Amino acid sequence: FYRAVLSEFYRTAGFYDQLAGLLEEQISEAEEDFAPWLELEYAHLLYRKMGLHSQAIEEYLRALSEYPEYIPLIRELEIIALEKDHSRLLAEVLVKEISLRTNPDLLTFLYHWLAQVYERKLNDPEQAIASLRSLLKIRPDWLFGLEELHRLYKDTENFKELVVVINSEIALNEEKARKIELYLEGAEVFDQKLSQPEQAIEALLGARSLDPENLEIFSRLKELYLKLERWNELVRLIEDEIKLTADERRRAELFIQAGEIYEEKLGEPERAISSYQEAERILPEDERVLSALERLYTGEERWQELIGILEKLFVLRSASSERVELANRIGRIYADKLGDIDSAISSYLRSLEIEPDNIPALSALVELYEKKGESEKQVKTIIRLAEAKSRTAPQQAVDLYLKAGEIYEQVFTDEKKALELYDKASGLAPRDLRPLDKKQKIFERNQSWQELAEL
Repeated sequence: FYRAVLSEFYRTAGFYDQLAGLLEEQISEAEEDFAPWLELEYAHLLYRKMGLHSQAIEEYLRALSEYPEYIPLIRELEIIALEKDHSRLLAEVLVKEISLRTNPDLLTFLYHWLAQVYERKLNDPEQAIASLRSLLKIRPDWLFGLEELHRLYKDTENFKELVVVINSEIALNEEKARKIELYLEGAEVFDQKLSQPEQAIEALLGARSLDPENLEIFSRLKELYLKLERWNELVRLIEDEIKLTADERRRAELFIQAGEIYEEKLGEPERAISSYQEAERILPEDERVLSALERLYTGEERWQELIGILEKLFVLRSASSERVELANRIGRIYADKLGDIDSAISSYLRSLEIEPDNIPALSALVELYEKKGESEKQVKTIIRLAEAKSRTAPQQAVDLYLKAGEIYEQVFTDEKKALELYDKASGLAPRDLRPLDKKQKIFERNQSWQELAEL
């Protein structure tokens, strides 16, 4: 009682040195249950009343080492550490308090506080991460803690753990937009940081399940399917994108992409044709589309449709040489594949309108007129062909003039015209005796002795 009265007197009078001495005596004699409170009072006096901060902190720590489970000591040290901005001390004291607490809500608060101290004050992200991981063992559904851990893993480039946290966030988050954002971030980490494109695809598919019309997701999935050469999935994705795309030009480009995959990667020409046909409907004069259909129709022997494409190309091309080649090709298809001689002739005649001396067209027409039995047209064409070849292949021209002469002799009995043609043959090949032999027979048959003698 005496000490209690004296203690109150010293405190009221401000005799703190005497009060400190009195508390020291009491501590030395106190029972174990009362001693921690006296230790706390003594340290509090040193710090709050006497301004002996360093000594007070040492006293707090000494007392805490002796009474490690005395919570009021711990809480007082936490307050002092905050006031003095003594972050290392605060972290140590928080660790001690955490070891004593069992209430989940309080432990959540303490672990989060400890994590903030490690990260913001001590620049120790690894310890901050460890604190948050411990917190989440107690409260695995605490979304805010996961978000904090997400940020720290991202800052420390711990990408393997980051994707684990992202998946946990996705499972807990109820906001659709945020879930999509997390899926997209996870996909980027899997692809760009962990080189795991398959897992990136799974993440993107998760995002797509929430937003089937998101074109950004389409774009990123296409890149990954292309990288992994997953052609079936890629072409199905492109076809889904087509259904969602309103812009006609963009739809055409997507149809072209699908056609290329079906043709070049999957070996499905019929599906490739269907895709290119859709593109042609939108872009009827696109050279890429027409060239692709030309190639596919040729491979699949769809001759009538091929002619339709070649006719378009004939109209679109401006170079005479290209137009001539196209007209000749159309003629060959009519003649060789469809057995349509009249259409073939018409096509070759179009070629001659552009290039009158075109040898392939003239040669083809000679055969076609012969098949039709149109000898007059045949022989005139042979003469044109001979004239065309006289400059580059004179020996072939000679043969053609001889053939034309024979037709005039045998079919039209026009020996005069035949002789003119034989003369042309002789003019090209003076040492070739065949034209002379044919002229000799005509002169002998007509008893034209003077001409024969000159010959």
